[in-house]
Amino acid sequence: VSGQKTTEMKAVNDIVKDRYSRVWFATYGSGLYCLDASSGNNSLKRYTANSYEQYGVLENMYLNCMAVSDDCIYVGTANGLESFVMDNGELSPIGKILEGISVYEVVLSGTNHLLAGTSNGLFVIDIEGSTPEMEKHYSVEDGLVDNHVSTVETDADGVIWVGTDKGISRIDAETQMITNYSVAEGLPADEISARSSVFTGGRLFFGHTNGVVDFIGNDIPIQAVGNSLPGDIRVANLLLNGKPVNS
Repeated sequence: VSGQKTTEMKAVNDIVKDRYSRVWFATYGSGLYCLDASSGNNSLKRYTANSYEQYGVLENMYLNCMAVSDDCIYVGTANGLESFVMDNGELSPIGKILEGISVYEVVLSGTNHLLAGTSNGLFVIDIEGSTPEMEKHYSVEDGLVDNHVSTVETDADGVIWVGTDKGISRIDAETQMITNYSVAEGLPADEISARSSVFTGGRLFFGHTNGVVDFIGNDIPIQAVGNSLPGDIRVANLLLNGKPVNS
């Protein structure tokens, strides 16, 4: 940033803009930065952990991702999700959840919910109240292809799509049906890159270790997996007239 000391800014993982056109930078190890260009002087402010300098409001300096909603900012860290009220560039903590869990992606879902992709699956978080609260958790036990959720999107129907280290999962929140896609279903690669997805014009794009995969809405086959339906049936015992029959 012209005229600003940014030598401390290491490993920028995410960048977002709030409604006041301030730009926020999440870094891995040097905290959170806010660039305010509205004043004309491109002022840069750094927010760090409590044990550091003037703006020590964070609990963790290792930040993966961010989302902004009105006057709040939500920061995914290596140890949970922190949330703050933004007041003219100043941050006031309003709550922390998912402690002990790495948060790799956080996106808004409507006006009252956040979707957090983590090292322990996908969390649906209610942000309507005064503090964020966990509302729903999806993991491999519910049918997800993998618990390491690195990117999250919602399509025009409100269906949730998550990219993981082992493929892509489609979550229909109304029916609770989960469909998984991997190399076996035609993906070029299973490992989806962090925060590398977008939904636009009815199409879903996911970046992965071997390029980009493009999903087109109505052409995507849907098949229930996990706990939604039983898997392939294997006959283990057969009786004929009350007597066992060997296959």
